[in-house]
Amino acid sequence: MKLFCAILALIVGFSACGKIENFTNLTQQKIETENEENEKPEQPDAPPILEIVQEAKGMHEVIGKTLFFNLYENGVVEFEYEDQKKLVKGKTNRAEEVNTLMRAKLDKEELRDFLAQINAEDFQKVKNEYTRKCCCIQNATIDYKIHFQNGNKQKNINLNGYCDIGEFTNGRAPKIQDFPSILQGLLMQAHQARRKYNLEKSSNQTE
Repeated sequence: MKLFCAILALIVGFSACGKIENFTNLTQQKIETENEENEKPEQPDAPPILEIVQEAKGMHEVIGKTLFFNLYENGVVEFEYEDQKKLVKGKTNRAEEVNTLMRAKLDKEELRDFLAQINAEDFQKVKNEYTRKCCCIQNATIDYKIHFQNGNKQKNINLNGYCDIGEFTNGRAPKIQDFPSILQGLLMQAHQARRKYNLEKSSNQTE
C-alpha cells in the first residue's frame, strides 16, 4: 500500500493517496464490527422459555445470584460467568461485581435436544421443590430456581441446599432418592452449553 501510494502521489498528489488509506481503514473497521455483531446474537424481544438462576451462599468464592442459563425459543442462550480478571483471590466475591453476561446461539440439534427435555411429559410431572439431604462443607450451598414457560405449559422448580453443579453433571447422584433423571439431564445440558460457548469465546479472544 505504501509503495502504491508513493507512485500515486507523484501522479495525482498526496490527497488521493490519503483518501485511499482512509477508505481502506474504514472498510477494515466495518468488517471487524460486522464480525463482532455476528459473534454475539441480539437479545430476543420475547422472554426466555427456560430460565435457571443459581444463588450461592456460605463459603463459596463467589456468592449471590447468577444467571445460570436462559434459553429463548429461537435458540439464543444467555448465561453469566465469573470474569477471572475481576475475581479477588482469597476473599469472598459478590456475583454482581464479577459476573459477565455471555450470549450465544445453539445449533439446531442442541436446540432440539433442549426442547425435547422441557416439553416432555415427564418434565411436567417433576415436583416443584427438592431439598438436598445433609450436608455441604462449611455450609457452602447453592439454590437453583428453574422457570419454564412455553405456550400454555408452565413450571417452577426450586432446588434447595445443593453443594455444587457437579452433583448433577459428574455422575454423583444427589442425596435425595426421588430426584428425577430428566431434571438432572436438563441441568447437565445447560452446564455443557455454558462450558462449550464460554470456551469458544475464550479461544477466540486468544487467537
